[in-house]
Amino acid sequence: SVVMGVVSSEVVSTSVVMGKGVYAPFTESGLIAVNGYVASSYANVQRGRKSSNLVVVGGTETPFSYQYLAHLAQAPYRIVCSLNFAVCKSEQYNDEGISLYATRQLAALDWLEAQDPALTAIGLGTTVVVLHVISV
Repeated sequence: SVVMGVVSSEVVSTSVVMGKGVYAPFTESGLIAVNGYVASSYANVQRGRKSSNLVVVGGTETPFSYQYLAHLAQAPYRIVCSLNFAVCKSEQYNDEGISLYATRQLAALDWLEAQDPALTAIGLGTTVVVLHVISV
């Protein structure tokens, strides 16, 4: 069945894993549904950014949520995982428990947000367009 774009799948096995950091299950849709509740599968790693869930450029909120950008940014990774899932199984994490793939993206976003607002707007817009093309 489908709930808000989330396709249900059968759980075939479980295991207990102990670790330090954030855990965000990697799903194709970027969402997870458990017992009828739907939530983002992305961890909130805004690191002190404005409390809004919308990306802010030059003090102005954009129409883009961090959830939306995170899902777009994961498109290339989802494509690679769909072609060779072994890549996803061997994913590595930093000391905060964030995947190295996402860590590089967050560093790029931090750099972009520190630039002149016009450059940030152009960079963010270009990134959104490119990622849309890749995800299609």
